[in-house]
Amino acid sequence: MMKNSIKIYLICEAIIVVFSFVAGGMNATYDTGFTIGLLNLLAGILLLFVSVIFFIAKNKQRGLSLLTASGFVLLTGFITCSFFPFKLN
Repeated sequence: MMKNSIKIYLICEAIIVVFSFVAGGMNATYDTGFTIGLLNLLAGILLLFVSVIFFIAKNKQRGLSLLTASGFVLLTGFITCSFFPFKLN
């Protein structure tokens, strides 16, 4: 179960980071960090809803994997958003 959760988490993070850099013009700026944090929070909430759907559909193993990955993504989002709420210059 934990192996699947980490795979889901890493896939989500890779997609989020690539999308943030592409949307930011391939520059590592303040906006890129803010976008990564915001997308992590949105993806975590989406994964939470998907895990509830799997629990309703009686697929407990997949639901637990998605719920754990959702927790990891939300934790990463909260940590990233706490570093980038304001411009630091």
